[in-house]
Amino acid sequence: MGAFKTFILLEGGVSQLLLVAGLAFLATTLVAPGLMIYPHRVMKGIATFVGTNLFKAILTVVYFLTILPAGLVYQKKNNHEPFYSWSLGKPARIEGWTDKVASDENGKATEYSLPGWLQPLSVVIYFARNSQLLFLPCLVVLLMLGLIGVFVQSSALAPFIYTLF
Repeated sequence: MGAFKTFILLEGGVSQLLLVAGLAFLATTLVAPGLMIYPHRVMKGIATFVGTNLFKAILTVVYFLTILPAGLVYQKKNNHEPFYSWSLGKPARIEGWTDKVASDENGKATEYSLPGWLQPLSVVIYFARNSQLLFLPCLVVLLMLGLIGVFVQSSALAPFIYTLF
């Protein structure tokens, strides 16, 4: 509705030109729908390019505004460097890169496994169990943006989300 008001208030005949173009598209769609494949491809290509790159930029900015500061605060709080290295041998009682013994049992269903649609919740549970509560708000924001991104790019209702902005 905001765009409608804008086009009505435009001066110089732009609103009339847009009205004529819209009526021409509508008439072409009704008379010869096959001719609309080319404008559809162009509009879809532009929308996909803008949507994909815009969403990548939004996620990058959100990452650097949330995860990076939270990680720096976490490092300061715990008084340790992000990476350790040693030349002679691993010092006793220190965290770092160590060999990890893994088994197939870790990947199988456990009593805590969730249905597929609740899997994002398992990530939140993991961070809460490992006492990394500082990252939870960042994680929730990124998960919500990810879910919105999937919705925007794969749903028939996607055009309606743009009216929220």
